[in-house]
Amino acid sequence: MKFFIVLVFLFSGFFAISQPCGTGFGSSLPTPSKCFEIVSILVDACDGSNEGQNEMVRLKVGSSPLLVSGFSVPAFVIGNVNWGSGSSNPWRNFCDFNATSLAKINTINNSIIAAGRCGRLIPLNNNQNIPANAELLIITSTAFNPTAQSFANLMDTLYVVLQCSGNTAGHFANYGTSSTRRLILNHTSCSDTVIYNRVSLLMQDQTAGAEDGGAVNFTYAGVPSYVNNGCAIPITPITYDAGTANANYCPNATVNLLGTVTGTTCYYWQAKNKAQGNFNDTSILNPVFTINSNTSGNVTLYLRINNQCGTARDSVSFNVGNAAGAINAGNDTILCAGTSLVLNPPSTLNGTITWSSTGTGTFSNSGISNPTYTPGATEVGNTKLMVSAVGSCGAAYDTIALNYIQRPNPNFAIPSGTICRGSSSFLLLPQNSGGTFSGAHLSGNSFNPSVAGNFPIKYLIANSGCADSSTQTIVVTDKANPSFTIPSGTLCAGNAPILLIPATSGGIFSGAGVVGNTFNPAAGGDYPVKYVVGNGGCLDSSIQIINVFPKPIPSFSPSLNRVCEQSSVIMLNPLITGGAFSGSPYVNGNSFDPKLAGNYNIVYTITEKGCTDSSKQDIIVDPIPDPKFSIDDTLFCSGDAPVSFTAAETGGVFSGTNVAGNQFFPSIPGVSIVKHRIQKGVCADSAEIILRVIETPTASFGYSPIQPIANEAVQFTFTGSNTITDYLWEFGNPVLGNSTLQNPKFAFPKASLFLVKLSVFNEICTAEIETELEINEADTLIIPNVFTPNKDGINDMFGAVGYGIKTYNLLIYNRWGEQLFNTNNFDIKWDGQYNGVACAEGVYFFIIDAVSNSGRDYNFNGTLQLLR
Repeated sequence: MKFFIVLVFLFSGFFAISQPCGTGFGSSLPTPSKCFEIVSILVDACDGSNEGQNEMVRLKVGSSPLLVSGFSVPAFVIGNVNWGSGSSNPWRNFCDFNATSLAKINTINNSIIAAGRCGRLIPLNNNQNIPANAELLIITSTAFNPTAQSFANLMDTLYVVLQCSGNTAGHFANYGTSSTRRLILNHTSCSDTVIYNRVSLLMQDQTAGAEDGGAVNFTYAGVPSYVNNGCAIPITPITYDAGTANANYCPNATVNLLGTVTGTTCYYWQAKNKAQGNFNDTSILNPVFTINSNTSGNVTLYLRINNQCGTARDSVSFNVGNAAGAINAGNDTILCAGTSLVLNPPSTLNGTITWSSTGTGTFSNSGISNPTYTPGATEVGNTKLMVSAVGSCGAAYDTIALNYIQRPNPNFAIPSGTICRGSSSFLLLPQNSGGTFSGAHLSGNSFNPSVAGNFPIKYLIANSGCADSSTQTIVVTDKANPSFTIPSGTLCAGNAPILLIPATSGGIFSGAGVVGNTFNPAAGGDYPVKYVVGNGGCLDSSIQIINVFPKPIPSFSPSLNRVCEQSSVIMLNPLITGGAFSGSPYVNGNSFDPKLAGNYNIVYTITEKGCTDSSKQDIIVDPIPDPKFSIDDTLFCSGDAPVSFTAAETGGVFSGTNVAGNQFFPSIPGVSIVKHRIQKGVCADSAEIILRVIETPTASFGYSPIQPIANEAVQFTFTGSNTITDYLWEFGNPVLGNSTLQNPKFAFPKASLFLVKLSVFNEICTAEIETELEINEADTLIIPNVFTPNKDGINDMFGAVGYGIKTYNLLIYNRWGEQLFNTNNFDIKWDGQYNGVACAEGVYFFIIDAVSNSGRDYNFNGTLQLLR
């Protein structure tokens, strides 16, 4: 069998140096002859641009402890690594560990533990000693990255020191043109120097070049070797294999051992039982082991490996036979049917083993000393097993008798279907009674599914000492958690629906107000809500009562909803007291003061048991109207033109005598009380003005005579209304004279048309009339007594001649009383004919009635003489 362990080799072969083991115990590196030796440099570290902070140097300490603070780097000279005073990256001394750097070391150690390795990093401060023969790791900056290189395969103890921070560029030159770099490290006790060539640094494919992981290992003589195994810790595994030997030997025989070991020289051979023989050399890989003459049975030899993680080993075993040649197949035995038997007969012979059987069973391997015999499926009763051992040391035979007893049937039945937690107990029904059930939650053959889970139940039954058992797993399905969460806080009627949150989704909520997984608190009350949820056929439910508090009734009844401003306070009268009114600065407690006109949205808010509701009502405060109005005058004459009222505010109604619309029509004489009423909402007011309409006087007059005559007084008579206070008569135009009498007389100086103007006055009212009066000459009427109708153009006609005649009638009679002529036209004369026939000369009679324009009556009758 081949095993391997891991020695301490870091960073691309960082520790891969094969040195003699010395005594064969402890480190694979021998103790240096001086105080320390430089054995490795990690030149090209990982972590990208931060690689300079992750460079490392490993030392092997000599036979005496070394004080950490005793190390130093000499002043820089050309050819040295970039370290020491005078360089761009000087020596910064070692810094003691703090919480941050210790945490990094802890991170590395945890990675080693997680990988199952036994190596550890041990941090040291300046005032501490590095133990003798120990290995020291110098990390060139406290800012190193603990994950840049993997330590997972570390199987040794490393002591660690840290250079103080500041090294960012690095001390060691990476791959480049051929040039050597020298590292000198001093201690107060000694010094060591190593040299490497940049051009020899390797990439991870082991060809020359620049790549993370490039490292140099040194022998104590300073000989460099170049390696690169990347950013994982490069390790050389320790493998060891004790090899194999023949299965059987005889006493006094020699065994040639063929061990192999890689990675270390710290190994040796050892017998498990030193009395069984001797090695010719325990420190070589291929020694010879000589078996003692009295040895028999099994012999085990160990190839052991030593390192600081402890001792590892591999073994080789063989059997030594007895020269007397004896074998024992074992004791006869009684077995239960189906039971396999492991055979292991003691034998002192080396040779070929052969097993055979009289039964129907089989051997796992009939040619080995310790096979397993498995009986056939129906094998019961007696079976014999025979073994023979034939070898160079002799031959032996033996037989073992087996008696297989039939096993009882251990099967049992459990109820079909899903078994739910909390369901009733049920019976387990074995095919053969008399056995014993075992397992959790059992009482006899009754199982109580009180707990969910998988429960193996075993039924054991024996028959003549042969027991058999069967195991079935009862699966008790857990009921789903039916609990659900209701949002906390007071729930009020009319609130928005709430979400019911089940502990286990997939179930069904039910109950009044439930829709899906929401509950609508439409009205107050206690609402049982049930949630049923299943799990693999197992149902469970829970019920919670949701308390929905009714919202308080926020209604209120104002004593008035519409008032005039500056009216009395309005009581708001809430149905339920205890709330608060708002909406206006004029709200005071449960009252509202209508100080100022406007529309006020009054809100009443009341809270009971955490539930709040509110209602609103509008209270309209109407402004007090201004009914004042004006008119241009307060005294009018009847018949004056209408006059408009001017109101302080529009929208009112005017009323009163002579009022129509917003105008005053002064038609009816007397006192008019005009009222202006205006209403705004429920507010009304009125104003009055007293107006007086004076009857406008009527100007009219008569005169006599009807036909006035020049230089004769004309009597003027006033015929108008009787409310006249003053008269003014004006005669002529231009005025010839005037009078303030009611009925004056005036004589016009000549016949003509004269303007007569009368003006009458009644307080503020006046009237006037103008009339043209025709003044006539003095009227005359002359009646001739003879005429000569002979058509000579002289006195051919008979009629009155005069002036100023208003009406006129002429009648002509003959002496027999016969009327011959009649006219009412003053200008028509009698031509002396009657019915177109000329009348004879002679005396005729006339009658004339006339009235002059002045009213004089004329009545004449007499005779006239008609001559030819």
